[in-house]
Order: sequence, then structure tokens, then C-alpha cells
Amino acid sequence: MVNFAMHLDEFRGDPSELMQSLHKYLPEDWKFNLVFRFRLDYLSTPEYSHIDPFYLYEHFSDKLTDGEISEAERFAGKPFSLVRLMSKVGMFHYPKMSNLPDDEFLANLVLAWKKFFTLRKIGLYIAGVSDDFSSLVGLEVAKHLGVPVIFLNSGRFSNSHLLADKDFMSVFYRKLTQAELNEAYKKARELILSEKITNPELSKIVRRDFDLTSFGALLTLAKRLFSNAKTYYFEISPRDRKFLFSPGEQVVKRLKAFIRSKFSRFVFRYKPRTDEKYVFYPLHFTDDATITMKVPFIDQFELVMQISKTLPHGVYLYVKPHPHFQCSDIPLSKMRRLAKVPNIRLIPHNANTKEVISNALYSIVINSSVAFEALVMGKPVVAFGKDYPTDVVPHLEYPEQLLYPIPKIDSRKVVEYIANCYAHSIFLKVPYYLKSDFSDEADVKSMAEGIVKCYKFLSGTTEQKIRESGAARQGRLHEP
Repeated sequence: MVNFAMHLDEFRGDPSELMQSLHKYLPEDWKFNLVFRFRLDYLSTPEYSHIDPFYLYEHFSDKLTDGEISEAERFAGKPFSLVRLMSKVGMFHYPKMSNLPDDEFLANLVLAWKKFFTLRKIGLYIAGVSDDFSSLVGLEVAKHLGVPVIFLNSGRFSNSHLLADKDFMSVFYRKLTQAELNEAYKKARELILSEKITNPELSKIVRRDFDLTSFGALLTLAKRLFSNAKTYYFEISPRDRKFLFSPGEQVVKRLKAFIRSKFSRFVFRYKPRTDEKYVFYPLHFTDDATITMKVPFIDQFELVMQISKTLPHGVYLYVKPHPHFQCSDIPLSKMRRLAKVPNIRLIPHNANTKEVISNALYSIVINSSVAFEALVMGKPVVAFGKDYPTDVVPHLEYPEQLLYPIPKIDSRKVVEYIANCYAHSIFLKVPYYLKSDFSDEADVKSMAEGIVKCYKFLSGTTEQKIRESGAARQGRLHEP
């Protein structure tokens, strides 16, 4: 029997469609343990008898000593001050601690999660790339206890997911023949090169949502604010409000997004030139969990400034906003600061990324999918994040390493990696981002099948073998 767990972080307690359907397609001896912060009445109905819920708050202590808090922090493996900053809410509110969970609250989360994993003898934790405080703590506790973790990661192709391990590295749970590798690589390359951006429909949704000149957008915003206010003030406890933006903050954020998107047209307007030498850096979505959760120490705007200082004479740094969010996520102060640097060129969000990659000396990313596009195009790329194996995309720890020659890509390893990404991708029929859930039964079935295969691979293979297989290679780019 496999005791597996998921954490439902929906603040109103609404059941996810994945949670409702997943058990139908998993082996009969897999037992579903659901973790939530507080008690939910609907889970006691016969419809959810297959779920064994665990409520974190019911295992909190009224008062923890300083010693108990310190011990919980050591067990989590990350300072609580860092955990608070691994969330977009935490980054927005910091350093006003009254609007953030205190150390005792986070310590109680650690102890409750520890009790859950231990008492229930959990053998698998299924997680998403999430930046709410409860999920962040649960992940660290699972890793400390050695509980296998499977991440439901967004894939490198439009409308796809790619399962990853506790280190965010894609898990390739089946070995492909050379013929299968060649065929998968061919399909992957055709798919990537045929699209201007990944998930292009998402950019239309984002543009519609922050366009305050549209009556439809204003109506949608009003409905969301009403729902948000109802949840914030009447449906959750005061301590859970520290996980959310208040209705007022939501209005401010939306107004800022609208102003930023309009103002950016005067800043991000440089037209890429083929007669210039440049390196390319694509900005991540500022609030993306791939930044806040995976690499919390990196400030991407400060990184851009540092990179610009390492480039030789006559080489420029092309910086492009995320195509989905169209500068709505970039503070005006950051725009103005970048615009003042002589060797930084701010190009429009709708510039053709593949053309920019093609003409660049090389590209630099944190965890961006631009690295994947560069690999498909056979162009050099380096990363400051952890989403790519180091023998495929060299990792840098500090910008000064850019002073050294950028290594050539290993075409054989690139083909193997891209082919495996394609062959192990779970392509969905219904776009996940439309509802932030898996709403099609066929999609849930495919996800369940992938989870079972991934779990069998992780539980039956040593960590060293997994890394050698190409699923999770780590390392550093050494100076020559």
C-alpha cells in the first residue's frame, strides 16, 4: 500500500477537480491523504470517503518555547526569515512583520507537518510549484524526512506538464531507444519552432484582465474583488489573511499593473538589431514561484545590473519582458533604473524571442523556458537557476563567471534531454491555466498514470542512479 498525500491550499476550501478525480485512476492500494490548514465539513460526506484528511491547525500548540521554535527551524532546514520571503505575499508585505506569519506560527507548521508524515507513514508527497507558506514548510519537512516528492511541474511545451523530483529536476522514468529518441526530438523541435511563445492563449487572458479601459475587464475585476473580500473578511481566520492580499491590495496591484503596462511602451521599445553583438536575458514573471520558491536569493533585476557590468566592450545586454504579462509585473522604479544603464537594451515584450536567441552570442536565464528554446535551436545558454541539468545547460553561481568562455553545447546530450522531455510530457486536452485545475477526466487519467510510473522509478532507483540517468544531474560550471 502507498500512503500518498496532497496539500489543498485553496483558502475557501473548495475541492479541486484533480483531488476529486485522481483516486479513480490510481492503484486500489493507494490511500489518499489530504492536508489542509483547517477543518472542512464537506470532507465528512460519503462522496469523499476515499480521502483521509489531516488538519494542520488542529495540531498546533498554544505556546512554544524559544527552544522549540529554534529546533523546529533547524528541522525545516531553512531559516523562517527566508521562508517568509519565498512567497509573493511575503515579498510584498516585507518588512512589515505584522502582516506576515511569525516564527511561532511557522514552527507550529513544521511540527504539524512532521506529525502528519510520521503518523500516517506517508510514502509519497505530490506537490505543485506553490509559494504559500504552508506548502513551503510541508515540502521542506518532507525532504528532511526522506519522503519521496513528485512535483506537478509545468512542461516545456504548450499545455503540458512534466513531473519533477524534490530538486525540481524532470524525472525520466522510462528508457528510450535511439529510434525513439530521434523521433521524440524531431517532434519536440517542430513543436517548439512552430510557436512564437509557449501557451500563447495565456497572454490574451492576462492582457484582458489588466486592461482597465475595458468594461468587461472592470466587471470581472469587480466580481473578483467581491469574492476576495468575502473570503478575506468572512470565510477565513485572521491568521490566514497573512497568506493573501487584502481587497485593497488587490485593487492597488491591478492599478499598478495597468499603469506599468502603459508606461512600459516608452521604456521597452528598442528594436533588436542583427548588426550588434549582444547577450540575451529574458525576464521571468516577477511573482513567479519559479523565482520566489526555487531561487529566493536571486533578485532578477539586480542580476541584470550585475550581468551588464561583466560584458566586454561593444557587447550589449538585451532584456525582454515576459510575453504573457507585458511589463505589468515590473515596478516603474526597476524600468527606470535599467533604462539608465548604457549597455542594456530594453526590447519589447512582443519581440520575436527565437530571432533574438538566434542572433545572440548566448542567452542567460534563471529557470526560463527560453533555455529550452535555445537548446532546440542549437544556441549556447547558461543558467543561474536549477531547472536544467548542468551537463546540458551550464550553471553559474555569480555573474563574474560570464567573463570566462561560454562552453559549447553537447549536441548529443541536448538531443537526449529534449527528446526525454517530450516523451515524458503529459499533454493536456484542457489548458490547466484556464481554471488552475485539471478539469478533464482524460487529463487526470494521464496525470495519474505518470505519477505511478514516476513513483515506481523514484522508489526503485537510488539517487545516484537517478542522477546518472539524466533525470537530475547537478554540478557547477568550473572556471578553466
